Amino acid sequence: MNRYVKAVKIAMNKRFGNKSSENVDIARVITSFSHKSWIATGDVLLSKDLIFFMITKAFSEHFVQGYYTPAEYEFQLENIVYYRPKKVCWPQCRTRKKRIFDPFGEKPYVKLRQRKFYLKFKHEPRQIYRCQIGRFSIPIEVW
Repeated sequence: MNRYVKAVKIAMNKRFGNKSSENVDIARVITSFSHKSWIATGDVLLSKDLIFFMITKAFSEHFVQGYYTPAEYEFQLENIVYYRPKKVCWPQCRTRKKRIFDPFGEKPYVKLRQRKFYLKFKHEPRQIYRCQIGRFSIPIEVW
């Protein structure tokens, strides 16, 4: 019984005024839906400047272990550009233990100083529009 099941069970015991063993089973069912993190082992988190955080191990709903790796261009279809993580680890393939912020929300993320790495679902495209400023072409990202 984890801490979420225990908290729901205590709230149910107080609310109904009894200590039935069925409250534990009901609390397990409730927390199996409401207290599951979106992040699991093998997921990929992405920052706005195209650096990936690859998750190697999920310790709990609040902590993961992983490493950072840059993105590489995969292919482009019209105005949609697809990127993938490079196979080479960066820097020196050092794994780090990180805290997950907003683990039960719609956009869980991991922070590296001011940079945030958001959960991206597999094969989700990022749209890039190019604008001309002087001689340079700058990609503008649409999230």
